[in-house]
Amino acid sequence: MLIFSLTLWVAIYFVIGFSSPATTAAIFFAWLIMGLNSLAGYVIFDRAYGKNIGKFNVYVMGGLGVRLLISLLVVALVILKEWLPFKPFVFSLFAFYTVFVILEIMGYLKKNQFEKQREKTNESTS
Repeated sequence: MLIFSLTLWVAIYFVIGFSSPATTAAIFFAWLIMGLNSLAGYVIFDRAYGKNIGKFNVYVMGGLGVRLLISLLVVALVILKEWLPFKPFVFSLFAFYTVFVILEIMGYLKKNQFEKQREKTNESTS
């Protein structure tokens, strides 16, 4: 996640251009919001994994709704209060969201693959 984040920071600087410390702050806060969002999603998935399908869906979909609502409220607050430059913040937010969702899904897939491999190993040793 760190390597993707650093690569995306460089790409954003290349597209937006480093113009001021406020731009850096906007990119940082977009990264922080989306990073925490993605981390929370993985933790929720990890806790829901192994539960019956109904509880799993409630955890994951409910968690997605809550995470989305919190992210939107924070973004709306930042935009309405004009704490950060609008364009760099929104551009960075979309860029980080896109990359972190991909990383989150990859994490889910790796978790599934790991658990299936562990089940096969346990079955073969029994």
